[in-house]
Order: sequence, then C-alpha cells, then structure tokens
Amino acid sequence: MTWKCGSCSAENPEGGLFCVQCGTPRPAQAEAPLPSPPAVAATAPPPPPPPASPPMTVPSPPPLSSARSAPKKGGRMVLLVVLLLLGACCLLAAAAGAFVYFKKPGLLRLGGVQKARQKAALADLSVIGTALEEYRLKNGTYPPVNRGKETDFGIGDFTELKRHLEPDFLAALPEKDPWGNPYLYGATVDGGSCVLLCMGSDGRQGTEDIPGSPVGTACFQDDIIWRDGALLQSPKGDQKDCQ
Repeated sequence: MTWKCGSCSAENPEGGLFCVQCGTPRPAQAEAPLPSPPAVAATAPPPPPPPASPPMTVPSPPPLSSARSAPKKGGRMVLLVVLLLLGACCLLAAAAGAFVYFKKPGLLRLGGVQKARQKAALADLSVIGTALEEYRLKNGTYPPVNRGKETDFGIGDFTELKRHLEPDFLAALPEKDPWGNPYLYGATVDGGSCVLLCMGSDGRQGTEDIPGSPVGTACFQDDIIWRDGALLQSPKGDQKDCQ
C-alpha cells in the first residue's frame, strides 16, 4: 500500500519513510497505528512533521541586451562642431597658400627656377674656367681676347674666345647663360689674369668693380664671377629677388 506526500503529492511505496520526490518525511498518520498499552487511557499526540525544505533554485542571469545604448544627442553635437571647425581651418590654410602662390610667385615658383639657373651657370663657369686653365698651362697666358689696358680687364662676349678653346680645350663652348644672356670674358693686357662673368637674372653687367677677394651674393640679379681658376663672386645662402 502506498502513501501520498503532503508536500508534493507524490505517491511513495509503503515502506518508505521519506518522499522520493521532495524528501519530506512520511507523516505519522500515514503509518499503521500501534497498539496502545492497556494501562494508558489516552495516547500523546504524535509530534508534528518537520517542515519541508523548499527546492533549491539557481537564479538565472539577467538577459543581455542585444543592442547597444544609443549615443547621447549632446555628444553628437560636440563631435559635429569639432569637425566643422577643423574643416574651416583647413579651408583657410588652403586659401592662404593659394594667395601666396598666385600673388607672390617670386617667393615660391620663380624662386626655385632662379636657384636652378644659378646652379647651372656655376657649372658652366667651372667647365669654361677649367678649359682656360689648360690653355694657360700650354701657352703661358690666357687667351688674348678682350684684353684691357694695364691691369684692367676688357670685357666682351665669346665670339673671339671660341676659336682659342674649341676643339682642343673644349668640345663646345657654352656662349649663353641659363637666362639666355651671353657669358662674358675679359683678360688683362698681358694675359696674366682673366675673368668669366654671368650677368645674373636681369641680364645687366654690374656697375661695381671686380672684387679683389671672394664675395658672396644674395640676389638673383647679382653677377657671378670666375677669376683665374676659382669663383670670385657667387651666391651664398638664401637668395631673393632684389628688383
């Protein structure tokens, strides 16, 4: 004969003392009554059954939200303002650069061109000067062209100088500088000293005397002078348009 659990209503075998479902002890009234001793008129009431232990439950974790919280509206506005300010700064910088580029070409575009022409002129004078030194070593003097009076130099173009240097000392004598102006040559009356001259970007020979010692220049218009195998007057440092 089975007995029914008072806590979970599960059916249990007759000999079982605890519920097979929830572990609750079998109630005393469910057991077969025991004979009372004859001397005792009344029997003491059975002790109450112990309270049933509630089934253990594991708390489930809170559900994870599948969507991230949307950014606050105020943060979006701050980011938009920062981007607008950066864009405005870039536009102002580009406008300033364009103004300088188109309004002052001598500082940017022409400055690089003029420096390149100065370097090309220096290379030409070095080649011509080397040929003149070879001529002097062979003939004892520099070519007798454009000779001055006493210690002065006579200055002229390369028309007569070509026949003294080509082709023995120079295959092709460069006659014009990178600006398209003629190179100039001069010698003293005895042929013991000579000068080569590039008139610079303005194409005009300087009015100052030929210096006695090396001089550095800072203008694209300044003459470049080679004397007796070495540079006498040449660009030094940053150059500028002095017109």
